[in-house]
Amino acid sequence: MDDVVGQLLDVMERIRRAHDFSGKGLGLAVPQIGIGRSAAVVQPPGSAPLVLLNPRFTDAAEAMDERFEGCLSFFDVRAQVPRPLRITVETMTAAGSTEKAIRERGDARIIGHKIDHLRAVP
Repeated sequence: MDDVVGQLLDVMERIRRAHDFSGKGLGLAVPQIGIGRSAAVVQPPGSAPLVLLNPRFTDAAEAMDERFEGCLSFFDVRAQVPRPLRITVETMTAAGSTEKAIRERGDARIIGHKIDHLRAVP
């Protein structure tokens, strides 16, 4: 899986050189680059990249926020998308154990978007 994550980080760096995502964050799921695995990397604004291996929601707040979202798969398309303001996401580590983390607001939005890609939601 390290190979796949390395490929994601390489593609994200090339994308970052072509376009400034500093205020919005950036993420990429492996299906977006033609790899049939359940992995994604997200880079919230001002944070280190988060690697998501086999991620899934285990909880979501009822409170929602609706904002415009874009997608690298459809670069010029934007749409209003409702998302929970807080999620709990469970992921695998590279060592094979599981971790849970609570993510809020923008981080919850970008992670939710990537998990949608992994669940084949456009």
